[in-house]
Amino acid sequence: MVFIRSILTCVLLFHAFSARGFLLNTNTSNHLLSSGQTSGYDANTIIYLFKKIDDLQLQIHQQSKTLEAQNKTMEAQSKTLEAQNKTIEAQSITLEAQTNVIQELLNITKQEPSAVSLSNDLSILQMYVRGIIDEHQRLSNVSNATNVLALRINSMASSVRLITSSLTDQGNRMNIMDGEFQQQINSLNKSLISAVNRVLQDEKDIFSNCSSVSSFLSRLETNMSDINDRLHSLENKVIFDDVDCSDILRRNPYIKGQDGVYTIYPDRIRNRTVYCDMTTEGGGWTVIQNRIDGSTDFYRTWKEYKEGFGNSSHNYWIGNDVIHQLTKEKNQVLRVELQSFSGERGYAEYSTFIVGDEQSKYKLTVAGYEGNIGDRLNYHNGSKFSTPDQDNDGASGSNCAQQCNCAWWYNSCYESNLNGKYMGPNVNDPMSMNWRGPIVNYESLKTSRMMIRST
Repeated sequence: MVFIRSILTCVLLFHAFSARGFLLNTNTSNHLLSSGQTSGYDANTIIYLFKKIDDLQLQIHQQSKTLEAQNKTMEAQSKTLEAQNKTIEAQSITLEAQTNVIQELLNITKQEPSAVSLSNDLSILQMYVRGIIDEHQRLSNVSNATNVLALRINSMASSVRLITSSLTDQGNRMNIMDGEFQQQINSLNKSLISAVNRVLQDEKDIFSNCSSVSSFLSRLETNMSDINDRLHSLENKVIFDDVDCSDILRRNPYIKGQDGVYTIYPDRIRNRTVYCDMTTEGGGWTVIQNRIDGSTDFYRTWKEYKEGFGNSSHNYWIGNDVIHQLTKEKNQVLRVELQSFSGERGYAEYSTFIVGDEQSKYKLTVAGYEGNIGDRLNYHNGSKFSTPDQDNDGASGSNCAQQCNCAWWYNSCYESNLNGKYMGPNVNDPMSMNWRGPIVNYESLKTSRMMIRST
């Protein structure tokens, strides 16, 4: 029993120290994995080794439980054996006492007893002999049980020795693996320190470069400021002469007859692409409105009519700010050219055409009619420009731009509506693009062009 308990104590102490070493190495390993550095060792290999150690620890724990259970069993069986030994000792004492009684009886029989006394003594002797036989049988049974128990104890001791040997082997393997892990950890720590040093050096380089870049950007910002100042100075000095298409034609007479898109400078600084008619009545016309089909919607906001919209070579409105810029200093002639879906063409010219600034709501001044389609702008003379989102017409209680689905210099409401809705042939509608005639009031037109030329 002392030998078995010593073995179990050694096993349990070995298990405790192994588990402690494993936990220390596990903490170190977890720290290593969290660092994300491998440096020559595959991360999957390290994880596999960690799992192997976990399996070994589980086996040790299970075997320790088995040893504890067997130890308890052996202690119980030892107690049973001790109790049986005590029983045997008691029975041996009883047997010895019975033997002494038999000896005394035998001594008595050496005398010359009577027949009756001899018969009684013989009966008593037979009873003692049967008792001795029964007690011997019980002692034999106890002895057999004791032998079986001894065999079981020897078998369990052998199992304990095997388990102890297995635990010793596993402990040795764990010690070897611990040494390997320690080498890997040392190597990875060296790699980590090297990587950290490189990162710190890179940070120093980046800070140095950032300082250089910041200095360069500061110089660049200063240079850009100087360049902008010079550009503003040049813009104030540079004045373009091509204010409108008539200026372009006057300086380049060879382009006469070459209609197309040109660049003008209405305020002599900012440019604008426009369509120039270089053919009609000697050319030099700046087109401010052009409509050839229904692909462009003219139902627009105040801001859009202010800035202009569309394509200069197709359908477009040049913009009220540009019209004001072109008409505020130079006397401009307005020419309106129309075509019906039946193929008829006509025109109207006005020797005076002026559009005010936005503060005046682009007030229209028009006079001096000449043409073959009737004077349909005189009714609008002095009117302000109106759009669906800004009502400046002379009609009280209504918005002509919303009613007519467009924008124009409405009075109450109109006699011409060249920004009206494009509707197609054989349409007589107040919302259409029209120039009211004496017979057909609201006949939808096929094309419309408004253009100006300085005189």
